[in-house]
Amino acid sequence: MKKLSFMIIMTILFITGCSYGVKDEKTKEVDPERISSRDNSKIDDINSQFNDTFKTKDIREYLLKDIKKLKSPYGKEDYKYKEYIWTVNNKSYKLLVGEFHLDNFAFLYNNLGKFLDGYMWENKNRAKINVAFRKNQNHVQISPIKMASGTGIHHIGGVWFNVYNEKLLKSFEYPIRGYDAPPYTISYSREYKLIDEGYNKSTGDYQSTYKLGINTYALDELLGLEKTIKYKWNMDKGQFDFSNYSIFDKLDNLLFSEGIEDEILNKNYEKFKLIIDKDYYDNKEDDMGQVAMFLTNCDKSEKRDKLLEKIYEWFLNNKKLWNSEGIMEILEKEIIVN
Repeated sequence: MKKLSFMIIMTILFITGCSYGVKDEKTKEVDPERISSRDNSKIDDINSQFNDTFKTKDIREYLLKDIKKLKSPYGKEDYKYKEYIWTVNNKSYKLLVGEFHLDNFAFLYNNLGKFLDGYMWENKNRAKINVAFRKNQNHVQISPIKMASGTGIHHIGGVWFNVYNEKLLKSFEYPIRGYDAPPYTISYSREYKLIDEGYNKSTGDYQSTYKLGINTYALDELLGLEKTIKYKWNMDKGQFDFSNYSIFDKLDNLLFSEGIEDEILNKNYEKFKLIIDKDYYDNKEDDMGQVAMFLTNCDKSEKRDKLLEKIYEWFLNNKKLWNSEGIMEILEKEIIVN
């Protein structure tokens, strides 16, 4: 069965009301009308959120010193921020990164404290904001930032920002943790988590290491492997390799790349076999269906086919399950059924 890309899965899950975080932007060959439209929409969103809590109406009318004096109706601990000095092309800027209620923000000000631009994103879990200035790029790295969420989908990433025409623009993004879980009649659930990252201060190169794979009800662990993605900084172009990839492109093409299912299967074969052979338990149908869809993404092999034959037999013996016939039809295209 052909691998489903993230965007196809997103299309399938669209009716569930999936929401997004920071959008993709490029700093070269910028369309002024597009930037203007994006800026207006972005400021409207920021004003809506800030006005709900602080009654500010238009954030652009407030100086940095005034924004810092705001008080949240939810208490002193609800509104927190930290100010940073950021020099770009010999111009000094101030960056205010903070949180209030269920949102985080990053606001850019000029040296006099006038608002220039900003970003906001949802943070219902009140996760700690990490800010790092990267010397080689003169960019700021901020995480975690919600990229997408909804029924069966959740993705958190990190973003590198730079300053372009006094705007806070995204230059690079990368996955941190998340999952997409379509119905198992469509595909299997992918899950990943950043476990380590590194930045080379000499070259500006960046790398991130993940544990990624498939989660099941039967085993309290992720069946997968560790994988490191390396992003080389191109000094001439002033960008990373794959900088034009969105977080979802990186998931499809770098993390869950072609052949990853075969690697996961080879590393976890006995555990997959254990799930299939295990006596009936709650949600076993979900596990059997999901493992079946995972295996159809693997190359044909004796090991794979033996597992699929066992799954086929299980669904054959449980025909009363509402999805059994659909799964069996899929498997009949993958294996020889006696």
